[in-house]
Amino acid sequence: MKSYIFYAIGEIFLVMIGILIALQVNNWNEKRKELNLANNILGQLQTTIANDTLVLNSQLIMFENMITETRWVIEQFENDAPYSPRMDTSLAVISAFSITEADYTAFNYLENVGIGIIEDQELRDQISTYYAHSKLMQQVDEYFEVNKYFRQVIYPKFFKRYRYGRYVKPVDYQALKISDEFRVVVDMCLNDASYYRSMINAQKERASEILTAINRKLNL
Repeated sequence: MKSYIFYAIGEIFLVMIGILIALQVNNWNEKRKELNLANNILGQLQTTIANDTLVLNSQLIMFENMITETRWVIEQFENDAPYSPRMDTSLAVISAFSITEADYTAFNYLENVGIGIIEDQELRDQISTYYAHSKLMQQVDEYFEVNKYFRQVIYPKFFKRYRYGRYVKPVDYQALKISDEFRVVVDMCLNDASYYRSMINAQKERASEILTAINRKLNL
């Protein structure tokens, strides 16, 4: 009788051990699936943010050019310089700007899955901040309407020929130089372009930090 009891206890013990092992294996498999999914999403984020960086670089060049040309125009006006052919392209460039938002495809997927799948809290915060600032940049672009004002008011009023971002021809260059309205708008363009340049440089830095962190994660 005792041997039967010991045998039964042993069987129960083995069954319990088997269940615990099965649960452990199942947990391990689930963890592995989550890790694979997290790494897959990080890989997608790595690709999209790297592509975003190329766009940011292009936009930075655009704003640097705008700042250069706007300062040159202001300098010409302040020095009462005579008309020069460069003025036609410079005046076309100074208001031709826009902001391109980040690619949200991978981030939207991450949000649908649950951002908590990325265990690194600092990396989660960096990613969330990066995309939040992308939306902020777009909102600022919609708020700063100086380029729209140029197209709808300034160009029709002061120019006889106009190709947005490429070429303009003033109706009266002398009148343009002394126009307070035009000078105020040009100053606004310079301020806006400088602000955008600052925002883009900061966003590039965020992107660089995220890409470094993701690369380190994926190569552990």
